[in-house]
Amino acid sequence: MQSTNTLSTHAPFGFLFDASCPCCFSPGDPFCSNVTSEAKVNLLRATLKSQNLSAYIITSSDAHNSEYVSPCDERRSYLTGFSGSAGEALVTASGAYLWTDSRYYLQVERQLGEGWTLMKQEPGVINVQDFLSQLNDGVELNAFVTVDNDDYVVREPKIYATLSFQTFISSQSAILLGRKTYDTLLSLPTLPFPSNLPIYVLTNNHTLPLPPPGIPIGRLAADMEDVVLEIEKLIGPGTQNVYVEGLNILQQIHDSNLLSTLRVMTLYNSHLRLPGSKLPSSLSSKLKTTKSTTTSEDQVFYDFRVAKPSTRVGVWSPGFGAGRAEQFKESWEKIEAGEKTPHPSLSTLQPPLLIPMPNNLIDSIWVDRPPIPQEPLRVMPLELAGETVSSKIERVMKETKNAGCTATVINALDQIAWLFNLRGSDIVCNPVFFSYATLTSRSVTLFLGRSTGSSTISSSVKSHLEISNVIIKDYEEFNCLKGVIEEGEFVLVENESCSLGVVEAVENAGGKVVKSDGGYCVSLFKAKKNEKEIEGCRRACLVDAAAVIKFLAWLEVEGEGKKEAELADILETYRVACGGETYLGVSFDTISSINENSAVIHYKPEAGSENEKTLTISEDGFTVYLLDSGGQYDDGTTDVTRTVVFGEPSSEVKVAYTAVLQGHLNLARMKFPRGTCGLALDAMARAPLWAKGLDYGHGTGHGIGAGLNVHEGPFGISGSSKRGDLLRKNARGLFMVLEPINEGYFMSNEPGYYKDGAWGIRIESDMVSKVWKSDGGLGKTYLEFENLTWVPMCRRLIDAELLTSDEREWVNWFQNECRVKLEQLLGDDQRALEWLRRETEAV
Repeated sequence: MQSTNTLSTHAPFGFLFDASCPCCFSPGDPFCSNVTSEAKVNLLRATLKSQNLSAYIITSSDAHNSEYVSPCDERRSYLTGFSGSAGEALVTASGAYLWTDSRYYLQVERQLGEGWTLMKQEPGVINVQDFLSQLNDGVELNAFVTVDNDDYVVREPKIYATLSFQTFISSQSAILLGRKTYDTLLSLPTLPFPSNLPIYVLTNNHTLPLPPPGIPIGRLAADMEDVVLEIEKLIGPGTQNVYVEGLNILQQIHDSNLLSTLRVMTLYNSHLRLPGSKLPSSLSSKLKTTKSTTTSEDQVFYDFRVAKPSTRVGVWSPGFGAGRAEQFKESWEKIEAGEKTPHPSLSTLQPPLLIPMPNNLIDSIWVDRPPIPQEPLRVMPLELAGETVSSKIERVMKETKNAGCTATVINALDQIAWLFNLRGSDIVCNPVFFSYATLTSRSVTLFLGRSTGSSTISSSVKSHLEISNVIIKDYEEFNCLKGVIEEGEFVLVENESCSLGVVEAVENAGGKVVKSDGGYCVSLFKAKKNEKEIEGCRRACLVDAAAVIKFLAWLEVEGEGKKEAELADILETYRVACGGETYLGVSFDTISSINENSAVIHYKPEAGSENEKTLTISEDGFTVYLLDSGGQYDDGTTDVTRTVVFGEPSSEVKVAYTAVLQGHLNLARMKFPRGTCGLALDAMARAPLWAKGLDYGHGTGHGIGAGLNVHEGPFGISGSSKRGDLLRKNARGLFMVLEPINEGYFMSNEPGYYKDGAWGIRIESDMVSKVWKSDGGLGKTYLEFENLTWVPMCRRLIDAELLTSDEREWVNWFQNECRVKLEQLLGDDQRALEWLRRETEAV
């Protein structure tokens, strides 16, 4: 059957091959629903070759540096099989690698496709940029020479079998071998060369062993004195790519001055012995002199490490951070300058080149990619937003001018939603919409991810924007900012969220990019909640607590025998009932986890999967259930975690839970100077666990949006358990944990502990910072936290003997507040009321 090149209709890069599913080989579209990760990687490698790329980086982000992405942007998940929210993939000609952190190690073990290597983000594990600087893979060479100290060389058979060698050899015009090398290769099961590639053997013997059928052999000369003449004929114009192996051949090439026309290279530190010979200056070489072990004569070794062409690393420019690209470049420039040598054998190689690409290569193989969503927009009323769009624009432009700029470009979706008092649902769980925004001294433009004539832009939205003189343009028009950005205009962008695509758009319009020094004004303004936003957060947290309490009361009586995914669905029914019309959906995928699954920090239950657990008492006599969930409401966003137990818990579990509780209340009770960074606060939450030799592999707190993303910056409470040298290397993480915390910051408090393969514990509540004393010591203003989540702690997991009197007093105060605040909201739900009253008794 003749197959058609149907893939070419989907691929914007022009490469063609017969389209058939690599899983079932059916003709037509190149994928069925069962296609493997390995098959996808192989198709991507074909794309890399067509684009002359050595490697390709696949981030987890979209064009807006979003943490959570729409299904159409889940490229890394599609390629690798790993569905966690954090991670980065790298595909080369012969390898496929995934970097992620400790939150996801167990999940990766379960999900990662065949052929992938997990690169744990731990001390001693190389990062992506250094890995690329050492990459010697899939590079096209003109000649490839290796020899040893015995005049002849044959590589290990496993070297010949590598994809990088096979990719290289396929680009050659001929193969040139010495007699001994040829004889040795014949001893292998098969010759490791393409059948259509002519093999020439230099020999002073007219008799050659016959090669396998179909392999063409040409004998160049019967006598060595004729070799030079024959080589000159062979590698004349038009026949430059010749694979060479064997010292005698190389010696003759050298003596005939042909080394200046061939590019000779060894892998790593192979050495060539040429006693008394001199190498052409065109070769990059190092001279070593060693004593022979058999004679008193010196032997001179020349190390052929000719600089290979730079490794070309492709990235999707709209989804790759401009700041990160600069870090890569700076690191690689140190290699070129000799300041940094990641691998001693590669010190003479050229540093890699980052190749920004406007189109994503994954899209060329993802033929059933979901469509880009265009959900309706809604206006955030002033009574919830607390500030008009015009006021926000005025504040942003003032800070823009203070930075020496007359324009700013925003590409972070939650920042745009906050600035324009709009909400959407283009990304599941996140009330945002695909867009870009530009603010200049002349105009304000909103580029929406839908046609300006689309029904998803209602008349109320248009009227809302017209009040502030906002111009609406189509999303695609952002790529051409001429007329919006003026020639030579200084344009402020956020250093953390700005992509290479944004930089290209600004510079193509003639603008000059200025990256924010410190926190970007829009991000900082959004983080500091006004009174209306804080009131909305309080209301949302109370309603959410009622839903969680009702669920936990039901769980205690009717939960046995239910599976994790079903439990998450039942919790959702309580949120719908309690929230009514104000409830919009979950703020992230619910983590409903039992026993060993609760030790997977970001576990996501999947109905019917082999990993899904059922709520029953285990053989240990107890079962741990960890529930991490949140809701999106008209007036606020929530994120709450509680851990409960069924059966009789072991002392180990109770000790761990109590230490987590102590860390939680340590942070909740903190008084600290305004501007204290999250790095300092983080240690307070970990201290009780450290005292028992315990810790957890995630942050303690993150910012939460006001009716926006459940995770937001620019600050974070984290970092104190990381090694200082590693923390310094993580520019983005360091920036977040060093960002000052001020009043009005809405955030989580979530220490935990996880025993791999057994159970996990996490306690998470939401809180907001506020002024405690305005006239504290040294003239400083001091802050404290107001708790907003009122779901009781699990009494049966608290070991009261381990609590100090102050800690016990705080726990009893908190439990009593839960009862006082929630009794009325529970209405006539007697089961929930009884559960609440019992769980809030004094410990």
